[in-house]
Amino acid sequence: MPRSWRREAEVIRDRGAAFDREDVAAGVCCVAVPVRGPNGAPAASLSVVTDPAHSLERLVGAVQQTGKTISAALRGR
Repeated sequence: MPRSWRREAEVIRDRGAAFDREDVAAGVCCVAVPVRGPNGAPAASLSVVTDPAHSLERLVGAVQQTGKTISAALRGR
């Protein structure tokens, strides 16, 4: 993995979310968070995809809370 990817992965872990602001496709933005399995390891991801007119910062809290809720359900809590 290139050094730049390692640094980006560290930033994502620290932030608790990954953002894409038209980096992959024009007109497409998203915020993604991990969904953790019963052992606490990432098992999947949850993302919200929107257009550039919407603020990802306004969505990140709801996406993070939903990811935590799904993770807790997978742990049986």
